[in-house]
Amino acid sequence: MSDGTPGDQADGADFADLEAQAAAIEGPAAAAAPGALAQGAPTVDPVAVAAEAAELAGALQLARLLVRPMFGWWPDFGTVWSDAQIRQIAQAGAEVCIKHGWTMGDLMAKWGPYVGLALATAPPCVATYQAIGAHKASLAAQARQAKASAAGAAASGEPQ
Repeated sequence: MSDGTPGDQADGADFADLEAQAAAIEGPAAAAAPGALAQGAPTVDPVAVAAEAAELAGALQLARLLVRPMFGWWPDFGTVWSDAQIRQIAQAGAEVCIKHGWTMGDLMAKWGPYVGLALATAPPCVATYQAIGAHKASLAAQARQAKASAAGAAASGEPQ
């Protein structure tokens, strides 16, 4: 068992097992020799990645714009979902999309109406959820106040 120290033999064995599993999934060419997965990895056209990343970033920025009102209570929303963060997500997402042959255009053609419905429905659903929570909190505060008033009246000998 590995204790996590550098140079531990178990860590190397675990990585070798993972590399062998990945090579088996990727196909016989990748499994030809140890380390072949990293060396024989297909190259991705950087222009295609940049174009796909730009489309994905645009979609993420639109989603951020649509959901921002739901997160008015969260002061760090803009920091967490910053333009820089969206660019990083878009870059990583673009490479996954290209690997699987997906494009934002294809995804939106197929799933766009569903995404639109979810984004249109989310704000009133979140507002309703928040209103229910606020109402429950208000009722609980009223019950605590009534209980405290009753306890105060009983302690002073007043009739309830």
